[in-house]
Amino acid sequence: MSDHSNHLQRLVDSLPEVYQPIFGHPEMSIVVSRSSVERADRVCQAVSAYSKMLGRSVRILDLGCAQGFFTFTLASHGHYVHGVDYLKENIDVCECLKVESGLSNVSFEFADIADTIESTNISDYDVVLGLSVFHHLFFSFGKERTHDLLRRLSSKVEGAIFEIATREEGPYWSSSQPEEYHEFLKAYAFNHVMGVYDTHLSDVQRPLCWASNSIWLFENIAGRFDQWSASSNPHAPGVHQGSRRFFFGQELFVKVYDLLNRDTREANLVEWRREIAFLREFGDGVVSPKIVTFGASAAQAWLVRRLIDGVPLEERIRHIDAPGRQKVILQVLDALVWLEENDRYHTDIRIWNCLINDEGVVKIIDYGAISEKKEDCAWPYDLFLSFIIFMREILSDDSLNPYPIRSALLQYDDLPEPLRRGVDRIFRKDGTWSFHELREAIQCSSAEQSNDTSAEPEPDTISIVWFRRLVEALDAARSEYEQALQGTSPHAEHVGRHAAHLESKLQAVVAEVEHLAADRQRVSQEAEASLQQLAAFQNAASAWERASLALTAELAEKTMRIHELQHAAVELGRWGSDGALAPGRASSLDWLVRGTSAWLLLKAGSRPRRVAGRLARASVGYLRDKPRARAAAIRLTALVPSLQALLFRLAAEQPAGMPEFDLLAGREWYLEPEPAMQAKWEALLGDRPATRKADC
Repeated sequence: MSDHSNHLQRLVDSLPEVYQPIFGHPEMSIVVSRSSVERADRVCQAVSAYSKMLGRSVRILDLGCAQGFFTFTLASHGHYVHGVDYLKENIDVCECLKVESGLSNVSFEFADIADTIESTNISDYDVVLGLSVFHHLFFSFGKERTHDLLRRLSSKVEGAIFEIATREEGPYWSSSQPEEYHEFLKAYAFNHVMGVYDTHLSDVQRPLCWASNSIWLFENIAGRFDQWSASSNPHAPGVHQGSRRFFFGQELFVKVYDLLNRDTREANLVEWRREIAFLREFGDGVVSPKIVTFGASAAQAWLVRRLIDGVPLEERIRHIDAPGRQKVILQVLDALVWLEENDRYHTDIRIWNCLINDEGVVKIIDYGAISEKKEDCAWPYDLFLSFIIFMREILSDDSLNPYPIRSALLQYDDLPEPLRRGVDRIFRKDGTWSFHELREAIQCSSAEQSNDTSAEPEPDTISIVWFRRLVEALDAARSEYEQALQGTSPHAEHVGRHAAHLESKLQAVVAEVEHLAADRQRVSQEAEASLQQLAAFQNAASAWERASLALTAELAEKTMRIHELQHAAVELGRWGSDGALAPGRASSLDWLVRGTSAWLLLKAGSRPRRVAGRLARASVGYLRDKPRARAAAIRLTALVPSLQALLFRLAAEQPAGMPEFDLLAGREWYLEPEPAMQAKWEALLGDRPATRKADC
């Protein structure tokens, strides 16, 4: 093994966790926290689709790059990748692998992720990777700041690939995570779950998502969108409960259905399947647009088709004259006839489901509403009565809000010719009706009108069939209206759920405000208590300072006495015979020397050491239940490590609940000598000959 490999092995061995495989070293990747190969392949597939759309290689920011497996894998595909990690050991491994790989399109930085997001410029990167890293930010910073970081990131980097940890996984950070991945990605208009993957922490899988405010991406294809909407039309913004999103590009249109919402899942799947089936069979690019791609997962269903040239008819209808509006109606009728000939019926013919281009060509859309069932999706349910309402809306600018029920614009006697005669002809025919017969009736009426061969119908010859159907429609309207009043219609149920959701949010906000108020009061009380503790600590510090000055003065005095005693010892040495002191004098002198030494050196077992110990233990007892004073004392004693170690040891030995010692109460006992010592000092100093002092 080479020196470089040995060095790399030592760096890998020093890692707190080998989270990913070591790039290019399977022998060092036998035991890793997560096998990342499958995820790396999916990430590379998405980046390749995006790169193909751009027509160049991609600049990637890898946040929380760990040991750099994804960084090096993407760089080996020709993309420029910059890896960032907050753990120095990870960056050391990455730098060593960079030297070994010889790749010049990869770089690494030891930095904080939040700081990196703040300092990143808009033009620096095309894609950001955030694989199983942002849950740590939610835990450390909270939801508000982390969502703010994600918003900043979404405005600076066009595309993002996130692997999202969930609340269900169970570790210490779980409760701080968003309720679902949609909330995590709320800063992005488009998101697509590219897959779900196992982790080493639990059996719960994590979704791997592409997110962007300008790029849609599925499997091997990506495209740019300029506009998007969460509603199919402005008259029904909440009809799908926000479970569908529509994205508009220059040439392609994208529709995404959410399948995680249990209330809308079945309806979304039904319409998605209908639209896919219709476009696959009839999407020739002439009658209906060609489908580009489609797919579904447990979380989403989607389709991409060619964009139809035109704008919503609702936006332009007010600028079209009466003859032009009749042409619009006849074009829609032609489309319905074509569907009928293919055993299909559009169950939602509305003004917002029609597009018109600059040449006046009209196309119907919402292919998911095309069914083999001959019934409208809403009141009056009869397709032909519904078409009368559609004609009245086109001709009268009366496209009213259809909720809770559509306007009852069912009379046809004021329709312009030849529409009125054509409708009257078809309604006079008993039995089944068809759009083909309606078109023929209108064409015949138009020919008769030009030849003036037909008279106006008499009022008493009004169609009995139409009247019967009108009564049935009104009965259905009454039933639907009663359901709406009782809150049992689908729209009313949605409004009720939305109101309940808003009420729960309001209650949560009120609870949060009350919680913040309680926190504010608690913090205020803690601040007041802390100020009191700080004042007590300052008083104690002043007392310690006074005691220190007193001890310094006493030490200076005793030092002077030691010098005097040393001189006295020299003189006493002259009193004994043959240089020997008298027994009493020798004993007193020996006691004096030992006592002085004990005070200066705090010898074990001495009174000064006991005094110092009592003072230290008293200090520990005082600081035990005062966090702020204790923190200040720790910072002060850090200047004298040996003293700090002594205080820590005494704190560990001292039992909890020990009565607090008040340094300021009582007399300054630590400065007063014991009676026996005082007596010995007086006896010693009293026996010293005064005549010897002049010889000093």
